[in-house]
Amino acid sequence: MRTRPDLFFQKIFARDGRLIGIEILSRNFPVQPETDVHVFYSIVEELSGWKPSVPVHVNVFYSTLKFVNWDEIRKEFGDLLVVELVESRMTGSAKDLELLFRDGITVALDDFGSGFSNFYLINQFPFDMVKVDAQFTSPAVAELLKREYGVSFVVAEKTSRYPADAFQSFQLHVPERLTEEARVVIEEEAKSLQKR
Repeated sequence: MRTRPDLFFQKIFARDGRLIGIEILSRNFPVQPETDVHVFYSIVEELSGWKPSVPVHVNVFYSTLKFVNWDEIRKEFGDLLVVELVESRMTGSAKDLELLFRDGITVALDDFGSGFSNFYLINQFPFDMVKVDAQFTSPAVAELLKREYGVSFVVAEKTSRYPADAFQSFQLHVPERLTEEARVVIEEEAKSLQKR
């Protein structure tokens, strides 16, 4: 029996400070293409017993896409699950990515700017959001993504000062272990901020 990965989470905030999502991270576990499917389904199992009130982002290796029944995932989670694909790891058949979009999964291009700043990918596929690595990308890139490439939602990573729709960084929230108590806190924070 495989070891279950330790799951942590990091909050994603809107410009006005509202909690609008979390990213679930795996720690103390060798996340590689060979183990990624196991990590993904461990997260899916965690979500099945919880159904949080904010979207949950999960980073997936490109090579994992063909091993997941995305139609079933969409039926169970709808817009609750956001699949993140790291730009620099996107190698392989475009057919796997096409299946993801065909099945109506919310897809984010992650770490944009830390690799190739691949505008070709953004032209080819209708990513729901792009997560920009603000350490390597100028603010003009976020504006270009929205104005010229039609990206509707830009998340700035590693900073809280950037012309983006949302932010995710250690400055705003250091990842915490995903415990039962943490789930309660996430729900309370999400509901209180939604009432603003």
